[in-house]
Amino acid sequence: MRKLAAMLLTWLAWSAFGGTVEGTVTMDGGGFPGANVAIANGTLSRAAVTDKDGRYRFPDLPRGSYEITFAFEGAEEARKTVEVNDGIATIDAELKMQPTECAMPIANTPCSADAPATPWDQPRCADYELNSALIRSAKENDRSAIDLLRQRHATTTVWSERARIASALLGKLANDSAIWNELQTNAENLLRFSAQGEEAKAQLEAYCAEHDYPEEEYINALWSDFFEAGRDPRGRSLVLRALEIDDSNFVVMAIMLLGEQHEEGALPTIAKVLEKREDAADCAQALAYFRSPAADELAMKYMTRENERARYRYEREGL
Repeated sequence: MRKLAAMLLTWLAWSAFGGTVEGTVTMDGGGFPGANVAIANGTLSRAAVTDKDGRYRFPDLPRGSYEITFAFEGAEEARKTVEVNDGIATIDAELKMQPTECAMPIANTPCSADAPATPWDQPRCADYELNSALIRSAKENDRSAIDLLRQRHATTTVWSERARIASALLGKLANDSAIWNELQTNAENLLRFSAQGEEAKAQLEAYCAEHDYPEEEYINALWSDFFEAGRDPRGRSLVLRALEIDDSNFVVMAIMLLGEQHEEGALPTIAKVLEKREDAADCAQALAYFRSPAADELAMKYMTRENERARYRYEREGL
């Protein structure tokens, strides 16, 4: 009888465990490491962290209905339900990052099906796609593409698209000074009007009134000029000045641009800027664009939590 009871208890214990839940957490289409995954059903709860490939696994779960929570600091939380029976249930999840204080506002799409009504609108998709094709050919020094881009730059009314075409023409013309001067002037205006204080505010109001520009749309449009000017070696001084502006958008953009150009000599300056910032851990994420051990070492100085470091590694590997 005792033996039978023991066998019965063993059978009941094993029968309570129905299976395994596993899956992959992704972000932007790739496996995401360091995400927190929790599974619970009211009487049981377990937690795991995704591995380097974004995978997680909960084995030996009792049968029943569970809720799974996928989380990562700075990302939108995802929740799913699963019915655990015998075998393996695969539950994947896609995380999306929330805008942080240091995140640049970027449009979800670069173009529109409608023709632009103002310089501040998005370009028509047909124009955007044609310009993109010409820009790719211009990078291969296709003279006909460069000539067409020059013509389209002269007639393009959308501010952001004009800056994009201008960037593609830099260094491709016998004399690109006029195009560079336009980008540089607009980038200078962004730095000047974004300074703190009543004087900068008054200058912006006066300038926009003179040119009949809406202030907010004009400032937003100037970011495209600053970005494209900063990608040119002649824009290094502009980028270094942006680092000194007490605005996280400027700091993160400047670090990204210096990283794209592998300006290792700027790392000591970046370090001094980060030392003064309360949001240094967020802004230091942009150091991934350097893709260098020295930048990685500086970034890790400000990332004390594993989820911050996991996010950095993810960004670094994706570049």
